[in-house]
Parts: sequence; C-alpha cells; structure tokens
Amino acid sequence: MEFKNISLSDLIAFQDTLAKAIDDRELVLQLPYNQLMAPKVSFEELCNISDSELVKIARDFSKKEPYLFSFLQDTSDEYFFTSFLESYPAFHRKTI
Repeated sequence: MEFKNISLSDLIAFQDTLAKAIDDRELVLQLPYNQLMAPKVSFEELCNISDSELVKIARDFSKKEPYLFSFLQDTSDEYFFTSFLESYPAFHRKTI
C-alpha cells in the first residue's frame, strides 16, 4: 500500500471526523483511507475488510507516519482501535 504524508489540512479534516459520533473502527478506517494513494479502493470496500486486516493496514500506515503512532499505548490487536483513537489527540496537540 502507498500512503501520502499527513498534511495540516488532513489533520484538520480528521479532527472534524473525530467530532462526529462514529465508532472506533470507522474512525481508524478514515485516516489511512484519506491518505491511501494505491491501490485505489472505495471506502465501502475498505469497510468490508476484517478487523485483523484493518489493523494490518493501520500498522502499514504507521510505518509512513511513525511520529503519530509513537503515541499509541497498546498496539495489541484487541485494543488497537481504541488505542489509536486515544493517541490521536496527543499527536494533534503536539503538531497543531
């Protein structure tokens, strides 16, 4: 998978997404999907993948944005979505 770097406008857009009442999994889908350059897939297709596959994609994305993922507290599959979302506000405060 190929991801673009996170820009300031991406951070602002993701902050807006966080403000909406969406479950943890869908929020974790949003950030990598918004940065995905290749392969081209629809958001609906991405929504249909398994949790373990989504965790793998998010971890692949973390290789592109290691600073963001340095805020993750628990990277186990079981708690990955919650930990990802809890790490984002700390990252956001440091970068904006």
